[in-house]
Amino acid sequence: MFEALPPLSEKQRKNLILLVVIFCLGVTALGISYVLAPLSSASQPKRDLTAEESVQQAERRLSQLGQDILSKVDGVGRVAVQVTLATGPTTEYARNEFSTERETEERAESGITRKITEGNENAQLAIARSGSIGDRPVVTKIRQPEVSGVLVVAEGAEHPEVRDRLYEACKVLYGLTADRISVLPMKRSGR
Repeated sequence: MFEALPPLSEKQRKNLILLVVIFCLGVTALGISYVLAPLSSASQPKRDLTAEESVQQAERRLSQLGQDILSKVDGVGRVAVQVTLATGPTTEYARNEFSTERETEERAESGITRKITEGNENAQLAIARSGSIGDRPVVTKIRQPEVSGVLVVAEGAEHPEVRDRLYEACKVLYGLTADRISVLPMKRSGR
């Protein structure tokens, strides 16, 4: 059944050893990539933000933006900003919509005609396929969060002209009317 292999020459033996070494290196490389693949995917977020987390994240981002900008207004000094959102950011996705309609007419022996109309509608999320990114839904519109109010506490807010500048800056920055903005003086550390 098994026949003895003829003896290998020195050159054939070296080629066989080289082939075995290359094979072992390939298997080792595959093993390492298999072990490291979960580590690289662990650094990516595992879930989408919940609606509440998304709103809180947007509030923090907008509050920090306001604080950074308002602190540069002349006479303001130290400033703290808190933004409250009515809604969080929203994303609308494209959909593939299908609808069918079928009409049937039945006639009874008595001469009565009955017309039956059947309809069916179906919608699926539109997906863009990309080799490097993977499958992703097609985004049609992203709505920015709606700001419901802003609270500004600043050292210089006790001076009317500084307070007016803060109101104006918030109206422009957040697109609000004055009744949705509150500007208060900051408590001094010596009081």
